[in-house]
Amino acid sequence: MGLHPRDEAWLSGSRMQGVWHGTAEDVAEDQAAMDVLSYGKFKAMAVSPLVSGRLDPPDICLIYATSA
Repeated sequence: MGLHPRDEAWLSGSRMQGVWHGTAEDVAEDQAAMDVLSYGKFKAMAVSPLVSGRLDPPDICLIYATSA
């Protein structure tokens, strides 16, 4: 989402090794393939269940899921 710079640490994905991917190479490949907004454009993100109506209308609907 662009809330963190795409720096060396982010691109390495070391924090996700063993969580989402088994090897550092797989994580780095996944991180490099991600489309994200430019860092610094936004400072934060508001999140709320759609059914609550608090964000009316919402800018996006993000569906977060895993292949499992």
